[in-house]
Amino acid sequence: MRIILFPFLLTAGLWAQGRTTMESEKIVVAVLPMDAVALSDRPNRTVTIAAGDTSVTRTEEPPGLFDHKAALEAFAEAATQKVVNAFVNLKRVRVVERSALDRVFKEQEFQLTDVASPAEGARLGELLGASFIVQGQLQQASVVRSYSMWDTARTSPGYTATVELNLRLVNVSTGEITASKDFSATNGFLLQNTPSEAAYWALNDGEKDIVKWLRLAFPVAGFVFEIAKAKKGAAQEVVITCGKNLGVRKGDIFRVYSEQSVEIEGKIVTRSSDVGKLEVKKVEEDGVFSRCSVEKGGGDIAEQFASGVKLKVVQVKK
Repeated sequence: MRIILFPFLLTAGLWAQGRTTMESEKIVVAVLPMDAVALSDRPNRTVTIAAGDTSVTRTEEPPGLFDHKAALEAFAEAATQKVVNAFVNLKRVRVVERSALDRVFKEQEFQLTDVASPAEGARLGELLGASFIVQGQLQQASVVRSYSMWDTARTSPGYTATVELNLRLVNVSTGEITASKDFSATNGFLLQNTPSEAAYWALNDGEKDIVKWLRLAFPVAGFVFEIAKAKKGAAQEVVITCGKNLGVRKGDIFRVYSEQSVEIEGKIVTRSSDVGKLEVKKVEEDGVFSRCSVEKGGGDIAEQFASGVKLKVVQVKK
């Protein structure tokens, strides 16, 4: 399988989406139905690739990927569900149930086009009690008709597909888009019997890339619970309050930092200072804690922890 990921826009706000911690409730997210207007307005490009050592390419008629409205709506619903599944697998947020979303749409007489703008989407998010809404658009679904290398007579065509979609996160409290990304997923060279099967297969493979992106958009945060191992006054292993209940995995990297609040011109300003870096070595079975090796700042971590400083941790990119 081959998944191609094209990051077109990652705003600076990506790292400040909302941190999931054990100290507060999980962030509530509402996933809006996927917009598929672009697919209905754009014909599918179909290409025939000859088998054998010499390839001949030519454009043919579309194979009827979405030959009626119901098929397009079903595909858009499947894409929406893939995004919902990605959030559920993330384990760091609570997703608004579809029944609640449908009820608000009906009560407020909303149409999907009514909440296309970030501001209107944020208003819907407020009605749902969500901190973030997810808006998505299917941008393209193209199909390629191909033949197996063993089908030299070219009698049994198969299909591969590429699906492109855009996701954006809207902060309900500000109405601003805090992150946006374009995804492109394909089922590679694994031929499917019909164009529709190929498109759905590509959609399935794209889900894991959405999860990877969301792990960075909603980083886990907690604090150092204990120094598990030290040597010559430097922490070598620590236990943090971030576990598998929040989707933490072995190999995840966490930044250790401390915060200090000061009053400047009548306003309380919080300043953070880096202390060190950790790597998760074992995720405890209780789901709450993880044991980490100290990759950087062992001396500072031990000193500040011993003096009573609350050392915070937040997941960062590897």
